Amino acid sequence: MIQNRVLKFDNFLIGETFERLDIDNPEEAQIWADHDLAILVENRCGIIESPNGWRDQQRRYWRNRCLLPTESFLGPENWNRYQHFWVKALDDRVGIIALGRPSSCKNRLFVGSLYILPEFRGLGLGKKVLALVEKAAFENGFQGIELETDWRWRHAVLFYLENNFWVSKWPENLTLIRDQGLPSYRFSMKNNWASFELSSPFNTVVFQAKRRKFYTDYTESPLSCKTDWNSLRQISLNTFELFLSMSGWPLKRSFLSRIVPKSSIKRLAPEDLINSTEDQNRRQPSIC
Repeated sequence: MIQNRVLKFDNFLIGETFERLDIDNPEEAQIWADHDLAILVENRCGIIESPNGWRDQQRRYWRNRCLLPTESFLGPENWNRYQHFWVKALDDRVGIIALGRPSSCKNRLFVGSLYILPEFRGLGLGKKVLALVEKAAFENGFQGIELETDWRWRHAVLFYLENNFWVSKWPENLTLIRDQGLPSYRFSMKNNWASFELSSPFNTVVFQAKRRKFYTDYTESPLSCKTDWNSLRQISLNTFELFLSMSGWPLKRSFLSRIVPKSSIKRLAPEDLINSTEDQNRRQPSIC
């Protein structure tokens, strides 16, 4: 059971789950940074390692192992854009989260460094934290929440897809959003068929995919009753393709490349995602 707790994030009110990090306490800030480093250890090295009790030698070891030569690891005191919190369950600190103000052109609350300690997983705490942050965002005038993650971080990507995040873009990292104006969605997959269904207005299947040996075929059922179908279609394609990609479906030479204009500035064919991923993997040296 998560404690009820309310605190102020400047003029932003957060409820029930959060304890503000005392950024002026070096020991507290270091422990928070250790949790943040554990995210890299898990997603870049595939090692689930509880950061509680780390000493300087262990921190150096993981930084040397997980960071590229061109990278540096910054503690929370260097993150001017974000406010930092402990995630609490009863009297336990079970993880961390960072929340940041939106850029001038967007009105979404930024979410970063969501991490739940390994010993507290499987209890639905991550899902509860996201729901509470989203609820507080709506109540405080934000249109939704937004975060970024690396598409190579498979478990993180699947977690956000399972929690109904939409893929907004993928210039470098994946940008994932949840907005008030977006319906919920559902994936279905059986044998060589997959579908993408929108909950509003009619629990309608808008995309279906059939898996072939070397490629994937798509069919589309537009929502003619929705005036904003073009923008919803675009983000639906993004999200469906990411799901198929995470499920190992072959997306090259797909039907979708014929229905998305190549001249479009915001071209969103699955080849873009696959090619970008392959390019990043070729440029990214092995870390672990």
